[in-house]
Amino acid sequence: MATQKEIVLCQEILGLSIEINMTSNYNVWVDFAGHVKSIEVRVTNGKWSDQVETPYLSGWGLSFDENAHRVYLSTDYKLGRGESMDDVIAYKIEKLEKIKAGLIDLLNGESA
Repeated sequence: MATQKEIVLCQEILGLSIEINMTSNYNVWVDFAGHVKSIEVRVTNGKWSDQVETPYLSGWGLSFDENAHRVYLSTDYKLGRGESMDDVIAYKIEKLEKIKAGLIDLLNGESA
């Protein structure tokens, strides 16, 4: 199971995303994929239109982008040689905190 810290950060990310969607011109998607235990956040600059596809902000695109904001939670993580679960969890929390900080920046009107 994901740690309590991972769960809280995911909840905070979702809350920030809702607030951004309601108060700015950014459009934020938060996808939780339960089958692979991951969360992914994508952001466009401007509201989505049926007529025109709005491009994703740099680094906030789809998961195949090198700077994508996707984290696989620690649930069911299989340790590799030389890994410790404490280090794995710390890395995942660090990535979630980075996503949260980026969303706070957007909410405060700072560019991505």
